[in-house]
Amino acid sequence: MKRGIAALICFALIVGILSACMQNEEKPEMKEQETMSQNSLLDFSLALLQQEDTDKNNVISPLSVYYCLTLAANAAGGETKAQLQQALGGTTEELNELCRALSSSLTDVGGSTSLEIANGVFTDEAFAISEDYRVTVTSLLDAEIDSVPLATGEGMQAINSWSSDKTHGMIENLLTQPPAGPAVLLNAIYLKATWANQFSPTNTKDAPFNLQNGQTTVVPFMSKKNSEETYLHADGVEGVILPYDDGKLSFVALLPEDFASFVSSLDGDLWNTLLASKSQAKMNLKLPRFSISQDTELNSMLIALGIRDLFSADCADLHGLLEDATLGIYVERAFQKAKIEVGEEGTVAAAVTGMTTKAMAKPTQAEIDLTFDRPFVYAVIDNDSGIPLFLGTVTNP
Repeated sequence: MKRGIAALICFALIVGILSACMQNEEKPEMKEQETMSQNSLLDFSLALLQQEDTDKNNVISPLSVYYCLTLAANAAGGETKAQLQQALGGTTEELNELCRALSSSLTDVGGSTSLEIANGVFTDEAFAISEDYRVTVTSLLDAEIDSVPLATGEGMQAINSWSSDKTHGMIENLLTQPPAGPAVLLNAIYLKATWANQFSPTNTKDAPFNLQNGQTTVVPFMSKKNSEETYLHADGVEGVILPYDDGKLSFVALLPEDFASFVSSLDGDLWNTLLASKSQAKMNLKLPRFSISQDTELNSMLIALGIRDLFSADCADLHGLLEDATLGIYVERAFQKAKIEVGEEGTVAAAVTGMTTKAMAKPTQAEIDLTFDRPFVYAVIDNDSGIPLFLGTVTNP
C-alpha cells in the first residue's frame, strides 16, 4: 500500500487510543477539569496531522510529541513558555497533570495489550541539571534522568539503548551521530495489541488499492465477511472502529470521499462527531495489511503551530533546565521515529520523540563607568511619551 487512506488510518490509531481513553468512564485520577486539556490535545494532534505530507503514507504519534514538549515546557520561561502553553492548550501545571493522568489511565489496560509510555532526560556530564527541574519531571512525569558524555559515541549509544529498550527493539537507532549539546529530551511510546475479533490469515488476498494519482497497486487485503462491526458514518466519510481485546483501545479507519479535503478540514469537533455516529452493522470488511516506518523532522511543523522561540538561539528561554544560568539553551532539533505494523492478529506500534539542545553562552554585560564630570544635558520626561517636562544643561554645577 503506497498512498491514500494509509496516511489517515495510521494516524487514526494513535488518536483513537486517546479517544478511547476520553470516551471510557473516567478513572478517579482523570479529573473533570482535565476535559478541556484533553480536547486541546486532540486539536493539537489533528493540527499536527495537517502539517504532514498526506500524499504519502504517514505514521506519527502526536501524544509522544506532546509529552516531549511538556518536558520542555517545564524548563521554559517568558515567551517560549507562553507559546508552548498556547500550542498545547494549558498551563504547565495542567500539562503535567494531563500527562500524569494519561500515563496512569492509558497503561492500565487488560487483555493481551501492552501499552508503555516513558520519558527521559539525558544531560551531558559537563552540565548540571537544575534540581528544581529534576524534581518536577521525575515526580510528575516519571522521567528518567541520566548523565552521560553526550558528545561521544558512548552518549549516543546510551540514548539509542534507551530508545530500543523502551520500544522493545522497534526503534533501535534513534541517533546516527552524537548530539553535541547539553541535554536531550525524550519520550517513547510502545503498543502491542490483539484484535478482539481477529482476521483469518486464510482470508487475506491480494487486491487493487487505488492511489491518489489515479493509478492502482496490488496489496494484501485482510477481510471479514458478514461480520458485526462498529460502523461510522457522516457526510462524505465512513469508517469502522476495530476494538482490541483489552476492551479499552481501538483502531479507527476512516474512508473519505475526498481525501485531501477531509484531512485539511479535520478538527476536534468533526472527529468527535464521527465517533459519536457509531452504530453496530453487519459488513463485509476489507482492510489492507501494512507496515510503515517514518522519520519526521518536527521543527518546521511545530513552528507552524506557533512554537517558534523554542528553536531560536536568540529568543529561546529554557533557563529552568540547567543550573548554569549563564547558558542560553535552545532546541536545535525536534524529531520522531515511528513504526506501525497492522496485521491479522492485531497491531504493533512504537514511536520515540527527541529534542536535542544547544547552549550558547550569554554575553556577559560589561560594567559601565559613567561619571558626569563635564557639562551635560538633563531633562525630566514622561516615560510613555518621552516628552520633557523640564529640560536644561549643566555647565558649572
